[in-house]
Amino acid sequence: MHDLHAPVRRSSTFLLSLGASVALLLNAAPVGAQSIVDAHRAEFLPSPDNDAIAADGTPVVQKYSLWVYVAGGSTPFATADLGKPAPGPDGFIRVDFSTLLSTPLQPGVFYEGRVSADGPGGSSQSAVSNMFVLTTTCSATLSVNSLSVGSGSATGSADVAAACAWTALSNASWLTVTSGAPGTGNGTVGFSVDANTATSPRSGTLTIAGNTFTVNQAAVHTDPTVLSVSSTSVPTSSPVTVTITNGLGGGLDWIAFAPTSAPYTSYFAYTYVGSGVTTRTWTITTPSTPGTYEFRYFPNNGYTPAAISQMITVSTTSAPVPVVSSMSPVAAAAGGSGFTLTVNGSSFTTASVVRWNGSDRATTFLGATQLQAAIGPADIAAIGTAQVTVFTPAPGGGTSASLTFTIGASPTLSVNTTTAAPGTSVTVTLSGGLGGASDWLALAATSAPNTSYIAYTYVGSGVTTRTWTVLMPQQTGTYEFRLFLNNGYMPAATSPAVTVAVVAAPVPVITSLSPSSAVASAGGFSLTVNGSDFTAASVVNWNGSPRATTFVSSAQLQAAIAAADIASVGTAQVTVFTPTPGGGTSASLTFTIVQGPTLSVSATTAAPGTSVTVTLSGGLGGASDWLALAATSAPDLSYVAYTYVGSGVTTRTWTVLMPQQTGTYEFRLFLNNGFTRVATSPPVTVQ
Repeated sequence: MHDLHAPVRRSSTFLLSLGASVALLLNAAPVGAQSIVDAHRAEFLPSPDNDAIAADGTPVVQKYSLWVYVAGGSTPFATADLGKPAPGPDGFIRVDFSTLLSTPLQPGVFYEGRVSADGPGGSSQSAVSNMFVLTTTCSATLSVNSLSVGSGSATGSADVAAACAWTALSNASWLTVTSGAPGTGNGTVGFSVDANTATSPRSGTLTIAGNTFTVNQAAVHTDPTVLSVSSTSVPTSSPVTVTITNGLGGGLDWIAFAPTSAPYTSYFAYTYVGSGVTTRTWTITTPSTPGTYEFRYFPNNGYTPAAISQMITVSTTSAPVPVVSSMSPVAAAAGGSGFTLTVNGSSFTTASVVRWNGSDRATTFLGATQLQAAIGPADIAAIGTAQVTVFTPAPGGGTSASLTFTIGASPTLSVNTTTAAPGTSVTVTLSGGLGGASDWLALAATSAPNTSYIAYTYVGSGVTTRTWTVLMPQQTGTYEFRLFLNNGYMPAATSPAVTVAVVAAPVPVITSLSPSSAVASAGGFSLTVNGSDFTAASVVNWNGSPRATTFVSSAQLQAAIAAADIASVGTAQVTVFTPTPGGGTSASLTFTIVQGPTLSVSATTAAPGTSVTVTLSGGLGGASDWLALAATSAPDLSYVAYTYVGSGVTTRTWTVLMPQQTGTYEFRLFLNNGFTRVATSPPVTVQ
């Protein structure tokens, strides 16, 4: 039996009748870092004669007086004239009497009080109030500072930790301190909460040992709480889910799963709903005992259900024969470490077990389509194969068909070089890989732990042979490639070490440029420089000045040539420079900057669909230079027809059938597969 109810706690607030229904509330000074001169107040219901007038025209009640006694005494210790204040909205009169007493109260002494209704006819005193006490300065703390409850009546408590005397006071008419106050030292205050009949939530406070305790209460619940279930027929030891709708939101509301015949105090499983929670789901595993069960919703730690779900029939059913379709990984290296095997298929149950060569292995049920099993190092100690099956026990069940797991020789990693300069490429080759979808390669310092790496890549599902090219780090040192299986960190293979060291770079060699010429004022472009012995530090020079360079490979660089570099007809000398150590400047190649080519046409007017011939003169001979026919109003990206000029061709004719659409057209020349126009023909009017 679980403890649904928190400990009951006590209050220092008592409402006591006074003759004609006067009640008194005395509030001790707040406990905490405060002095004994903190204010105290009287709180009482006025006499029913509060507004009555005597026959002689005088009020029956002219004032109220407070009489303070040492606890248990019969002689007043002090008195206070409270006057006749007007009642508050809740009907209570509240007066701060701390400065009205005829004799100051003494710290640490327990007192009792009475209120009298005074008039021409005399005084009518109340019964003795609750005890109260003034304390010297001390501190007190509460175990909790708030509570949320549903709209119904409720109880609660708070533990007080203190080394002095203290009391508790309700600041809301619907909250009542029921036990535990006043107190000295550690204690427990209990309180009750009246039902909220309003359609809006409310909050109220208690002052407990000088601390504010807040109670939040939900609005009256107008919509019924509903418990719906995911299924009304569930096998034993299987999941079933309940969904709560329109819950009450109480901090102590709870749900139970129990046999339909069980009393409300009995259950198979339970959970608290959560403070302020009105909608939530809860999934449990049904018992192994068949029968009929239900979910029950209990507010405020009680045993009276606010809602009950549909009946759920839990029965023993025959399990299907399991089916296996795939597994991951499908292979491992002999002598390797243990790993987790994932088996995919269908018709698995929570009782299904993965078997390795017919022997059970520790199995985790992930769902009806997936299991995971722990495979130990002894299972893959020698080269060979293992048969993997899934077994589901009776009733029903059975053993699936088998899948073959391969235990092979250890894979190997080789490298194309064991020395490399910083930032240069090294290629690793995997041979005899195991083909696991989660097998991966890593580049790491030889001194690095297996969990640390500089770069990594997955080998690929089913891939057993693979190469991977990596730029080595700029930091000198020794590095190696490592193969890891199944997303693990135990290496199955390690390459020879690769020493990264600064070596003298060779003098670069250039063999060709693309393009090798350009039209003056044609705009900036990317120059491709081909050759050998380039490094990541190599730079293309234009007439001796460096240009922004991209390292493509040891045989190719690309440089950004600006429009200002080809502003006028002439030539430019292109070289490649590699800095020390080693390096140097290559021989130069000449880049030609020529006068722009021209385009002429055989006719400036033509009928739709007739031929017009354009003639290119002074072309630049680029292999990717091209001619286009386009409407004069069309952007350079748009054309009616096009053709490549041809590599090395500088003079060329092209005959085109003009469009059927009338209008003005023109021929355009573009260089190097670009869309920057370098020549335009006279317009041709089609009419």
